[in-house]
Amino acid sequence: SRVMGNYHARFLGGKAPARAPTYPPHYTGKLIQVGFLTQMRDLIPTLIYSLTMGAIVWTIVQLLPDNILRLSIGIIVGIVYFLAITKLTRSADLRELLSFVKAK
Repeated sequence: SRVMGNYHARFLGGKAPARAPTYPPHYTGKLIQVGFLTQMRDLIPTLIYSLTMGAIVWTIVQLLPDNILRLSIGIIVGIVYFLAITKLTRSADLRELLSFVKAK
């Protein structure tokens, strides 16, 4: 693409590729043999959790005067929300996170 070509030329000091690679519209679906609707069905809960957590954290930090306090409280509220929502919905996200941390 033209933008990436400019990026390569300006920031990486190299020549822009002649043509950027193109992928089918549902590249991941073809790669993992999962349809678009199935992927969206899997992602909707995560999107809802993220949006609600963002709204809750944003609302709470707007009430605080100091930026350091906002950051600290925002992180704590986000962690508490994540733990609570994964427990309430019996989501596998917490188990996956813990197994990832244990593996490292």
